[in-house]
Amino acid sequence: DGAVWAWGRGASGALGDGDASDHASARPARVAGLPRIKRIAAYQLTAYAIDTEGGLWGWGSGLALGPNAPGGTAVPVRIPLPGPAEDVSGRHVIVGARG
Repeated sequence: DGAVWAWGRGASGALGDGDASDHASARPARVAGLPRIKRIAAYQLTAYAIDTEGGLWGWGSGLALGPNAPGGTAVPVRIPLPGPAEDVSGRHVIVGARG
C-alpha cells in the first residue's frame, strides 16, 4: 500500500519515529509523514525512500542535508534533487532527467 514500517534499533533517528535517542522497537511501527512509497533502502543508521512521484525522502544520522542539518534527522524529510529519483541502494541514488 506504499506505507513504510520500521523496527529494531532506533539510535540517531534510524526508525523515523522522531526519537533520536538510542532506543529499540520490537514491534513494527509505521513511519509517519511519508507519501506513498515505491522503493526503500537503508545504510547503517540512515533510511531512504522514493515516493511514487520520484521524490527522495530520508531520515537517520547519515543524511547529508547541508549545513542546517549536518547530523541528520529523526523524522523523514524530502531531499531536493535536480530530477526524479529512479532508484536507491545504500547511500546512492540514481536521478533521472526532468521531464
